[in-house]
Amino acid sequence: MKLRFRNMVLPMLAGALAFSCEKKEMEELSPSAAMSAETSQNATANHIFEETFEGSTAFAGRHKQFGTSYAFQMVTNPVFRGAKSGRFELRSGDALVANGTRAEVIVADPATNKDRWYSFAAYFPAKDYASDSGSELISQWWQTSGSTQATSLRVRQDRLILRTGNNASSLKEIDLGQITKDTWQEYVFHFIHSYGSDGLIEIWRNGTKILTHKGGNMYDTKMPNWKIGIYKASWNSGSTSTTKRVLYFDNIRVGNERASFNEMSSSGSTTTVVSQPAPTTTTSPTTTTAPSTTTSQVAGITLVNAGTEKDVLKLTNGATLSFSALGTTKLNFRADLNAGVGSVKFELKGAMSRTYTDNAAPHALFGDDGRGNYYYGNLTMPAGTYTLTATPYSGSNGSGTAGTPVTYSFTVKN
Repeated sequence: MKLRFRNMVLPMLAGALAFSCEKKEMEELSPSAAMSAETSQNATANHIFEETFEGSTAFAGRHKQFGTSYAFQMVTNPVFRGAKSGRFELRSGDALVANGTRAEVIVADPATNKDRWYSFAAYFPAKDYASDSGSELISQWWQTSGSTQATSLRVRQDRLILRTGNNASSLKEIDLGQITKDTWQEYVFHFIHSYGSDGLIEIWRNGTKILTHKGGNMYDTKMPNWKIGIYKASWNSGSTSTTKRVLYFDNIRVGNERASFNEMSSSGSTTTVVSQPAPTTTTSPTTTTAPSTTTSQVAGITLVNAGTEKDVLKLTNGATLSFSALGTTKLNFRADLNAGVGSVKFELKGAMSRTYTDNAAPHALFGDDGRGNYYYGNLTMPAGTYTLTATPYSGSNGSGTAGTPVTYSFTVKN
């Protein structure tokens, strides 16, 4: 048997206080690898960087963190635009690269202006991107070794999640909705990189704005690099329910402070976006700010077998849930969102009553540990009739603007 020896890393205490159940995203960059100034590789107009994979090589002059021959390849199928795209692959048994299980590229050097634009198209193949309770980062704005980064984009249980803040002990997770597989999705990001209350993150998906978030989005240190690819911290010294991740990228762009949405989007045309109300903000560097969005609605509720952590069915009005048919009495109910929210308030009435507000994805009636463990409250529902209402809010703890609630009536029997 071939044995692999891995370096172990110690999580920072501050990050551990907030995310004790999740391994830290850590890495070390040699001085020669840390790029100190932005370049104009493949730049056009207000693009600082552009990679369309149409040349003979990709990411020229960029720092690549690939540990295997399959970590990155240029392929002809699927493609978003043109003839080729970039294919990233990561496996649970891969040797560590920069102290982590990763296949990543530092696309943009440390920003020299707080106002920056970023965009890419992503394709999640259903065959090689199964749902996993362990998170993986697909994009991160990297500042420092030895700590989880202040802002990152990750996928957990097929949900796209933005984690952001300015303090490692109080980073906020914003659920951006379910990823769509076997089809291309284009994302545009507009940042005002800041430790203070003037920070801004705007996100568009396929031309529709899905998030406006104000407040600190970086640590009080150097400006961030931008990385894309796959990084899975839970594979550094452990395992999850999957062993392989494949992700395709195309049309990767970085824009300067003069760039616009139209220049970053591949459509290159004016796009109508969802209007955003003024968000609630705070100047406190230790308190995360609530996201603001009018698209933060509950798309439905999924019944989860909390014994196996597996989805059972989409809840419908008038449904009958049988403990004997399900093979378990350990149930939980997850709100499925089509955009980011600050919190979801659950109100259960009937044979058992419960009111609970969940501030972080996955949002569940009986809570969870943030890593897909749904049997968190150790509660069993008695047989009887129930009504469950889930209401999304723009702020944490049921604060801010209330979205459209959904209500389901159902029966539980033995």
